[in-house]
Amino acid sequence: MSLIWGFLFEVETVPIGLMAVVLAFAYAGVPTFIPIYAEALGMTSIASYFFVIFAFFIILSRPFVGKLFGRKGANHIVYPFVLIFIIGMIILSQAHTMNAFLGAGAIMGVGFGVLQPALQTLAVQSVNTERKGLATSTFFYSMI
Repeated sequence: MSLIWGFLFEVETVPIGLMAVVLAFAYAGVPTFIPIYAEALGMTSIASYFFVIFAFFIILSRPFVGKLFGRKGANHIVYPFVLIFIIGMIILSQAHTMNAFLGAGAIMGVGFGVLQPALQTLAVQSVNTERKGLATSTFFYSMI
């Protein structure tokens, strides 16, 4: 049985994958929650802009991740941006204005946009060259 698991998962990347699971799980409820929350706040007209801003800030943050990761290392990227993502979730939970609502989308977008490639890089760097493909697939299994 362990032989099969060795072909499906890279054991070295499981801890990083678990961190990705927590990130994905934290975000998973947001797409369902946003329209309902926006309606409760009387902001249904801007609910879709949350996702536009979220996506924009993911795209905006990606070019800087690699350079920062290379210069500062994983600890200087992962821990602060987990905190940034959490702050975005807290702001979203307390948002009662359009600026707070959309600002939370921006903050969460930066956090998610930095964490996803940083965690993937950590997963790939944690294994030998011949196992990098398996490490990548293990990482993305965890994001499902």
